[in-house]
Amino acid sequence: MLPKFLMVGLVAGFSHSPLTAALASGLLKNYQPILPYEWPCPDAVSIQPCSCTADEYKNMRIDCSQVRNNNELARVFNVTFPFEHFLELKIDHDPSDQNNDLSALNPGVFHALTFERVIIKGTRLTVVEENAFSKSHDTLKYMNLANNRLEKFPFETIVSYTRLDSLVLDDNNLKVLPVLESESLQVLSVSGNTGLIFEDIVFFSALSLTRINMARIGLRILSPDIFSKLNYSMIINLEQNNLHELDVFAFNPPTKSLLQVLLNQNKISKVRHDFITGLAEGADLNMANNEITDMPEEIWKPIFDQVPSGFIDLSGNPLSCGCDMAWIYLEPTGKYRTVFTDTTTCYDGTQVTFLDEHFFQIQCTGET
Repeated sequence: MLPKFLMVGLVAGFSHSPLTAALASGLLKNYQPILPYEWPCPDAVSIQPCSCTADEYKNMRIDCSQVRNNNELARVFNVTFPFEHFLELKIDHDPSDQNNDLSALNPGVFHALTFERVIIKGTRLTVVEENAFSKSHDTLKYMNLANNRLEKFPFETIVSYTRLDSLVLDDNNLKVLPVLESESLQVLSVSGNTGLIFEDIVFFSALSLTRINMARIGLRILSPDIFSKLNYSMIINLEQNNLHELDVFAFNPPTKSLLQVLLNQNKISKVRHDFITGLAEGADLNMANNEITDMPEEIWKPIFDQVPSGFIDLSGNPLSCGCDMAWIYLEPTGKYRTVFTDTTTCYDGTQVTFLDEHFFQIQCTGET
């Protein structure tokens, strides 16, 4: 391709010739300006220690994992950016590195820049201010702020993020989860925020939720009806908490929408009738490593009936495997015993799927 100055010369100096004028006109028509190699990213030197990359579709990603503190972050985003929309912002720190001291995302720190994905992990962040991402209200889809030190997060602004579908805040120091309001949020993960408290209506205005992770928060009581408004296919993770009892309607969505409920590694010894309804036919109910001993028919049969093609995992529970479970083994088709996982055993280690129905006939009905 000819340099721009030569093409201009062709037009200016030889325009008297129809042939050369047509040639020059064609060259100018097809001319593409020579752009800096960073395009569409900003100048690489000006945003150090951050780095910007773009794919063949000009989707830009900016990685600021080498930024050490608040001032350095502010300096980087105070430069002029030729294009303001980024696919992703990433800051991934080693929590053990004492040189990292990023502690806050202040209002307007990113100026007019917008993001679709934000991933900030392993930092010393204690607060995300309300207007830190205000320009991304119409673009942000995924926010992952796991494994920081967050004590304050602007939950009240979630309603403004019209496309936000995933919010991950695991392993921070959040103490309160206020009532959520969002038409777009599908995934909420707040596991590892020990002592987190929330109201019974916390999810009543976030009806698009399909996955809720609240593991390892020290949960002791699960109020009835908390999931009663959620109508989409659901996965609920409450593992490794401090639950001792499950009351009536602890899990009661309006339809058969529960795909997986994780209650393993709690201290559950007592469950009430109808503690769980709305399980899908192929659902997975994981109650491994709790303290359940008995399985009375009036409580457990309705649960087994909900999951004819699913699984109930009671491994690691001290099941007595006495006459309280006779209804399982005296059912003529054997359909209930197939719902148990292969790892579920009695208190003495006997695999429940291999228990002999004749034992229950003799010991529990008197028949021979």
